[in-house]
Amino acid sequence: GTGILNPSHIAGSVLEPDAADIDVHALHQAYLKNMKARGGELLMEAEIISMKHDGKNWLVETKAGNVEANIVVNAAGAWADEIGKLAGAGTIGLQPMRRTVITFGGAPDHIDITKIPFTRDINTSYYFRPEGRTQILGSSADETPCDPCDAQPDEIDIAIAADRIENAIIFPIRRIEHKWAGLRNFVKDRMPVAGFDDTVPGFFWLAGQGGAGIKTSPIMARIAESLITGSNFPPELSAYGITAQTLSPKRLRS
Repeated sequence: GTGILNPSHIAGSVLEPDAADIDVHALHQAYLKNMKARGGELLMEAEIISMKHDGKNWLVETKAGNVEANIVVNAAGAWADEIGKLAGAGTIGLQPMRRTVITFGGAPDHIDITKIPFTRDINTSYYFRPEGRTQILGSSADETPCDPCDAQPDEIDIAIAADRIENAIIFPIRRIEHKWAGLRNFVKDRMPVAGFDDTVPGFFWLAGQGGAGIKTSPIMARIAESLITGSNFPPELSAYGITAQTLSPKRLRS
């Protein structure tokens, strides 16, 4: 941790020098730009009111207007099971888990915040990394089951995160600058779900990416494309034992 860790807290360490951070905002914007260049359209404030299949196409009524399509991709995050119910496809047992994040400053002047690597303990009971030039972002890696919602941080989770990180570093956390929470979504085997539903036509599940949605988005997009268009499943995944059946929603209904 480039001098930030309390020496009494360290029994050993492993450094991964090739690790890198993802600029999530830039990646999102690139995805949107490419989608629009290919004729895609983004509807804002488009909560789904109803869905029905007329034997040929899906008719989707939303608060931003109606949409008709022969295939619907259910990539609704924590709400994926709710969309499944609306479509008559049932559920896949998706469980949203709340994750709380804090930022704080106060590092001694001799510590260059920007040089601190992403750091976690072996049990992942906390982690932290730089956030800009003066702040550190950290979490207790909490996974609190909850319903789909606009997640808000809980005071006890904020306190646990601050306490665990403070015990691991050489300076006290005197003030929490920012705090927020998000939802990470899992099915029972904690593997992603990608595949057509086996009970209703033209309904494709793309859900359950846990906390790795943005990191796995390029390969998950390729997987989804291959399964929807009937093209070749990404061949490099076979080396890891990952097949279409590995990710299929059918595995969750046996």
